[in-house]
Amino acid sequence: MRGGWRRGALNTGPIGACGKGAPARSDGLRRAWAEGRIAPRLSRRYDRGPVFARSDWKLGSMSSLRRRLLKAIPLAAVASIAFARRPDELSLGIVPLNSAIALLNTHQPIRLHVAERLGHPVGMYTAPDFRSFLLDIIGARHDLLIAPPHFALIASEGGYVPLVTYSSAVELIAIVRTDSDIDSLAGLAGRTIAVSSRLAFATLAGEKAMLDLGLSEPGHYRMQEYATAGAAMTAVALGKADACFSAAHALRQMPDDVRVRLASIPLSYWTINIVMLAHSRLGEGVISGIRAALATFPGSVEGRAFFERTGFGGFRPVDRAELEGVRSLARLTVMRAGLEGVLPQ
Repeated sequence: MRGGWRRGALNTGPIGACGKGAPARSDGLRRAWAEGRIAPRLSRRYDRGPVFARSDWKLGSMSSLRRRLLKAIPLAAVASIAFARRPDELSLGIVPLNSAIALLNTHQPIRLHVAERLGHPVGMYTAPDFRSFLLDIIGARHDLLIAPPHFALIASEGGYVPLVTYSSAVELIAIVRTDSDIDSLAGLAGRTIAVSSRLAFATLAGEKAMLDLGLSEPGHYRMQEYATAGAAMTAVALGKADACFSAAHALRQMPDDVRVRLASIPLSYWTINIVMLAHSRLGEGVISGIRAALATFPGSVEGRAFFERTGFGGFRPVDRAELEGVRSLARLTVMRAGLEGVLPQ
């Protein structure tokens, strides 16, 4: 594609970003801008190009909580404007745990640091849903990945090399409203549980915890999918669902007006955090450079701010045994996605 724009899923281009000068090459984009259907914002991309996002959602007089529910929808569902990847950049694929803007805000410091240290542009990409991201992994679409452990295991058997994970483990929880009468997992029987995806690690762990109690879906409870983890938690806060499965750190990162309405029930399940991987096609020299860049990130000003904000505690090496520990959930993931045979037994 040459500089213009196209309709399509967000995973066909960088998160909310375009190449320098691209808007000037498209009459359609200029018209959309003039009509107020998209709004430019300054980007911190290496080329300082603008960021575009659709702004034609009319929020009217809705409460700030309901606005957040809408804003939590991935940008792929709202914008569907994507730009071609630059041929000279490394692509960083990020699991769609949250809205595209939230992913951009969270991971931008890492991307910028790695790009600066390598002296090479790094583009940030996501997918409209978990299955699409899994297909991206299987097709080795990206050079770098930020993926949950069960996806990281699948990636590691398809040419990707695990680099680091966050130091803090992930505590998985069920989330209910503070005024709910649900005080245990058994209390979720007969209720509606919001999930971000049936392929999400928290969902799979939650299902296992319920199954250990003799409760299965759809006979004993109902799951309802939402666009992101943030949208699922907001749905609980709004009374649209009775509970949701999530990670404890995701609840801590929710806006105050949502978080104060929510309480947690432990699943008694801890797991390795998000994993960063690089594809072996990059070669040992480039991969070593990426490792070195990541090693200096926690000590940088941006890195200290990142870990203070997220509570992830730094980076540490990935223990292969930890990835092997999620093989059963990884196998269930590929079966549920209709991709049997992808993961060796």
